[in-house]
Amino acid sequence: MLFNKLSAQTFRRYIFVLNNNNLKNCSTFTSPLQSSLYVSAKYAKELFRVLDPKYDVNYLNYVRQNLDKIEQSFRIRNIENNYFNNPKLSDSLNDFIKHLTTTESLKKKRNKLLGKIKKSNDSNETLQEKYQQCYSDLVESRENLFTLEETIVPFLLSIPCEIEPSIRNEPEIIDQFNNNTVGQISHNYVRLGYLNNLYTRSIVGPGANYLHGEGALLYYGLIDMFSQSLNESGHILVNGLDLVKSAIIECVNYRSFREDLFRLCLASNQSEDNQRLHLVGDASLESFCAWLSKQKIDRGKFYQIGSAYNHCDSIEQNHLIRATILSSANESSKVMNDLYKLFWNIFKTIGIDRCTIRTDIHSLYPNEYDKYILLSWLKSRQEWIPIGEIIHHHHYITQRLGMSNYQDCHLITSSINLIPLLYSIVEQFQIFETGKLDIPESIRKYLICEKN
Repeated sequence: MLFNKLSAQTFRRYIFVLNNNNLKNCSTFTSPLQSSLYVSAKYAKELFRVLDPKYDVNYLNYVRQNLDKIEQSFRIRNIENNYFNNPKLSDSLNDFIKHLTTTESLKKKRNKLLGKIKKSNDSNETLQEKYQQCYSDLVESRENLFTLEETIVPFLLSIPCEIEPSIRNEPEIIDQFNNNTVGQISHNYVRLGYLNNLYTRSIVGPGANYLHGEGALLYYGLIDMFSQSLNESGHILVNGLDLVKSAIIECVNYRSFREDLFRLCLASNQSEDNQRLHLVGDASLESFCAWLSKQKIDRGKFYQIGSAYNHCDSIEQNHLIRATILSSANESSKVMNDLYKLFWNIFKTIGIDRCTIRTDIHSLYPNEYDKYILLSWLKSRQEWIPIGEIIHHHHYITQRLGMSNYQDCHLITSSINLIPLLYSIVEQFQIFETGKLDIPESIRKYLICEKN
């Protein structure tokens, strides 16, 4: 009972801190909702469209027919919006679909007429008249479409991901393992770092970790350990980008580049709209999305090794292993569970105290369909700390990446934060009397340059 109570409190505190940071950071931005994901034809000459989300007619009809369900999704996630205060939202969607369909039809008709006119060497007056009429109708239809876009496109971008039906209102413990270390007194990981020559945060700077000595050996040993399991399960190592257009952020958790906390100021005027570079790290979800948007891939298992940065007040650098899977819709839930078992078995091999929590329905981010949080026991604090997560994004991200078959292409992403994992290992495998570290044999075999 104590474990259940403690882990639930730790989980809620973890989510509470994240949510508070996001709300605090976003509350200072008063600019209207913008999207660098979607740029309509009237802006095409000025802006480059990084991504091309698929708002096909079938999807638009689905949205129009399920407005009550979508409004409920906003309420469940506590997302404020004013779109449903508009009594004509359904009619506007219907008009948007009509003008979108009409515009596409007129564009095809115009192109056919142009082809016929060229073949006739511009001598057919009837074709010229038909072309002028078609062009006039196209301009009118586009103007109607542009007017509706100002309302409809921000609404479409704000629609959160679907929610897995079996998720509960409270966090749910999926797995747990205690190795009789709960309640034991411990040297904390900071002291152990100095005693064993492992790591420090004072050399590199705030928010960054400097690993050295056996700390570096442990770090690379863990990387090799995870890499071997991921390679054996069919994952392919890919390298992401360090700097990514902040439009990618909209695939993750942000709606506007103005809410991008770490955009780099490359010009003298920091408020200019062209400040769209984002510091993300080579093992971030954003960097993977940037890479994926340039590929013609709809299935596969991939992983990255590197850094990512927290979206909070201070820039916190995390050392991650990120595994990402593109799966068919029918198999995506099984794929998520298989990936979870892979990580759980690695933690079991190491022998650490561990726990897995399935997040509650109210704590999901707008881009999340289902989510597991992996935790390990930190003896010095007597609490469970998050060391990783596995997230099912449904087709929320693949749709925004513009994949033609996005409805049958679900994205599952995961990350293991190696630094808190290392802290947990150090504390759980210490010799209290001496403060020395007894490295588990399961990791020791990966320490290729261990001292004699």
